[in-house]
Amino acid sequence: MVVVRGTSREAVLHLEGLAHAGPTLREELVRSDLHGPDAAASATAALFDLDEPPTALFTAQNLITVGAMRTLRARGLHTGSR
Repeated sequence: MVVVRGTSREAVLHLEGLAHAGPTLREELVRSDLHGPDAAASATAALFDLDEPPTALFTAQNLITVGAMRTLRARGLHTGSR
């Protein structure tokens, strides 16, 4: 599980909820203090360039989501599929 988050209190609450749901959160994959879609796109690209890229993304702010989606689409990755 990877989390790309903004700086909102809601993001912290979502993280706490995820922790209680059971997935393991790898702190080294958490990106915070992202301001805008360009920063989120860059952070997402860096995460997917890792030797062990994430299997999921969690975003808690619409502009962060836009940036993450840009990177996913550019790499041919799909969202919401099973």
